Amino acid sequence: MLQLGNVSAWVYIDGKEVPQYAAERSTDGKQITCWIPSEVGKGFVVIFAESSRSTSIKGKLMVDGVPCAARIIRQESHKRTGDFSGMDTSPATQRPLIFSQLQLTDDDALLDIPAMPELGDIKLECSEVQIEGHSTFRQCVVPDPHQTIHERSKKGSTHCLRLGDERQVREIPWVKTTWIRDICTFTFKYRPLEILQANGIAPIEKKHEGHPSSNNTTASPIPKKRKRPSLAHVPMNSAGDTPIDEFAERIRKLENELNDLKQAYERSHKKVKTEVKSEIKLEPLNSHWQSSDIIDLT
Repeated sequence: MLQLGNVSAWVYIDGKEVPQYAAERSTDGKQITCWIPSEVGKGFVVIFAESSRSTSIKGKLMVDGVPCAARIIRQESHKRTGDFSGMDTSPATQRPLIFSQLQLTDDDALLDIPAMPELGDIKLECSEVQIEGHSTFRQCVVPDPHQTIHERSKKGSTHCLRLGDERQVREIPWVKTTWIRDICTFTFKYRPLEILQANGIAPIEKKHEGHPSSNNTTASPIPKKRKRPSLAHVPMNSAGDTPIDEFAERIRKLENELNDLKQAYERSHKKVKTEVKSEIKLEPLNSHWQSSDIIDLT
């Protein structure tokens, strides 16, 4: 969005605001110019807004130097925006504004045709006006859709304005106004994105670095590290009774085998203790220990 004082303006394509590049203001602060990307076959809408509510504002739109339409934001109006989506052909019809491919030729016979000084420019002039009353509709001059210019006269642009098929719109009341003063001028210079990038006006999008896959050269995003699942959350097969993960299955078998070994060890340990106690109780005295034998410890 560009803004000068209480007035702002922007361009929409496909319902989204178009990015503006390299905006420059004039020294008096009444004019601002920027660059925007254009695409052949895309329709565009220009919108302006005024926030002070102190006066009535008239916006006049010109594309490639051709007047297209005028809109007024009344001082008493709660809606503080005006939009240009086409060239008015009647109070209730208009032809959409569309970017088109410029027709070029190397025929030197066309060098004598004056160049279009505002080719590639979307200009919105805003002024303060006094509304005098109702008026009648006045048709704008429709540009030649088959106009061809010499390639030396293209001013670095390969796009131009084309008007779409006429369509019905909400009827717009036409009024007579008296000019009071000029407020500001917005100029959007439209060019193909590739030209803006080649001239260092628009940034070149950086591609993600990474190892290309076998199918394409676009690097795959690095997946987030996942937690190792516990045995309780190991995914099951369709029968619902056997873990799919071979490691989980092996661990389960080892745990079962370990439990069997523990039980066998405990049973064997108890049996050994019982047999040892029985042998101690039933063991007879050795024959060389007799009751009459005397042991001299002196």
